[in-house]
Amino acid sequence: MGKIFGIDLGTTYSCIAYVNEYGIAEVVNNQDSSPVTPSVVAFENGGGYSVGIAAKETMNSDPDNVCSTIKRQMGKRDYAFNAYGVDYTPESVSSFILKKLVKDASEVLGEEVKDVVITCPAYFGLDERDATKKAGKIAGLNVLGLLDEPTAAAISYGMQVENPQTIMVYDLGGGTFDVTIIKVENSKIQVVATGGDHMMGGKDWDDIIREYTINTYCELTGESSDSIYDDNEVMGELEVKAENAKKLLTSKGSAIIKLNNEKIEICCF
Repeated sequence: MGKIFGIDLGTTYSCIAYVNEYGIAEVVNNQDSSPVTPSVVAFENGGGYSVGIAAKETMNSDPDNVCSTIKRQMGKRDYAFNAYGVDYTPESVSSFILKKLVKDASEVLGEEVKDVVITCPAYFGLDERDATKKAGKIAGLNVLGLLDEPTAAAISYGMQVENPQTIMVYDLGGGTFDVTIIKVENSKIQVVATGGDHMMGGKDWDDIIREYTINTYCELTGESSDSIYDDNEVMGELEVKAENAKKLLTSKGSAIIKLNNEKIEICCF
């Protein structure tokens, strides 16, 4: 049997990995030499599309036709993303992301990527899980199963635990903040309880930074915020700048976001 790949289909970023000959999980870099791929799809007039970094950069120029955080819509049968007059279901958008991950991994490794296990949040219900499996099938993959994200995080740790333990796994991702209590004994993992906020992740922090930038700009200039919120290109550009500022605040006490001719300082207290 060939390699079985694990895919983290994330809200803001996704990645793909496999267990190498030494029994160690190894993430496969994409064609941009990055271990993670933005979970963003930019649609083109005529049916074409791009995924990843190229799609994310399109948010500055054509945000109306760029789809991000589609994971939050999984399982919602009445939701569709419209681009150039065409409706795309959450499963189809997710399949484009999966195809990108698989294509890049195949080219890097020089072999076919077919059999996969996809992780999903522990709170996902039947509809969300079915939608995730469907996305994999649309992408042409053999989805061997779905694995709860906290369980996946605990597997490697659990295999090394000699004494029975009860551990807490927290997942602060792009879309959610989940906490899961897990029992580990004899390499067996049992989920005891899980909970969290499904709308509190990195993307929500980005939105707060963007909103703060707009409010501060309006206070400094006296301009109405409506003109900014109504400008999709400016909002798309601010979304990218807000995420970059958030990342910069990891290592610095402040970051600057430029909006028109004003420089807005974001401070980390």
